[in-house]
Amino acid sequence: MTLMQSRYLGSDHSGCRHRDARQQTGSVSLMLVLILALLVGTFAVSLSGRAAQQRRATQHHQTIAVLESAIDGVSRADFADDETLRLPIDENAGRWIEVRRMSESGDELHLYQATQFQDDRPGLSILRSTPVE
Repeated sequence: MTLMQSRYLGSDHSGCRHRDARQQTGSVSLMLVLILALLVGTFAVSLSGRAAQQRRATQHHQTIAVLESAIDGVSRADFADDETLRLPIDENAGRWIEVRRMSESGDELHLYQATQFQDDRPGLSILRSTPVE
């Protein structure tokens, strides 16, 4: 092998080492980007899940408040023990509340049940007692 051939081979061989180092750096960079994307995605899913849970909790509290208001309003009215009152919430959406007295007139406390309906399907239902006036 001549000196010229050995230099040519040597330079070609060192060029491969440079290429290998660049490929390794590129692979490491790609892995870091993928890990960062995974972390950002996980955080976004977690954040949106918490927001959805918060909305459901708020809606649940609002529904309970509406049912309690319905019981409060019906307890002040005078109606028969076996009668069920239907209070519309949104007639276009087919939503209403049914309130009925669960206890007899002679009791010290009246027990009422309020149930929210949507399209003939019962939803959330609560029981509350009110003093006899």
